[in-house]
Amino acid sequence: MGRTYADGRRYAEDTRTPVPTSKAEIEKLLRDCGATKLVLGWDSVRGLDMIQCFIDDRMLRFDVVQPTEEEAYPLKVAQEERRRWRVQVMLVKAKLEAVRGGDSTIEHEFLANLVLPDGQTVGAWAGPQIATSYECGDMPLALLPGDVLEAETSEPGLAPRVRSRTRKG
Repeated sequence: MGRTYADGRRYAEDTRTPVPTSKAEIEKLLRDCGATKLVLGWDSVRGLDMIQCFIDDRMLRFDVVQPTEEEAYPLKVAQEERRRWRVQVMLVKAKLEAVRGGDSTIEHEFLANLVLPDGQTVGAWAGPQIATSYECGDMPLALLPGDVLEAETSEPGLAPRVRSRTRKG
């Protein structure tokens, strides 16, 4: 699972940093960039930990999947959990640095983490639509800019096939 470095290892594979330390580091990074309403939690049904906050009036959620024994192998589950949280720290830190330096925006760096009105993240919502788009060669409804769309019905759970016509006036 996942890509490895040339030596066969993954980032932070040997980390000793406890998960609470990584969570606190992410919390500090988010607070320092102006995040508000920060919440740390977990969803035992879906098997993930999460951090949710508001930055620039946008709700963001970072999900960290809790490893299973099979996913963690050859590491122990606790070690794999520490590794995943260190990866999350690196991602958040790098993206916030790009925003802080004026090289990017919150919307661009955290698009997949934006929470939609129904509670899904943009990444969770768009992923299946993008996959279907590549499979069938049609654009998903919400990804066609400036067109008036006519959707054909499709199988449940798949993005509808789309015919577009240019918007008038």
